[in-house]
Amino acid sequence: MMGNFQSNFQTATQIATQMKNASDTIQGATNRSITKASRTTLSVNAQAQEVNQ
Repeated sequence: MMGNFQSNFQTATQIATQMKNASDTIQGATNRSITKASRTTLSVNAQAQEVNQ
């Protein structure tokens, strides 16, 4: 019985680790997208200001 519990615990730990890794990957991809969007917005704003001058 104890061995079964240990096995289940290890499986749960592995799943939790994989979920954390997936979460980190998603977070990283999201941050990169936001950074790129911000750069694009700043670039467009700068161009618009030049046109307005």
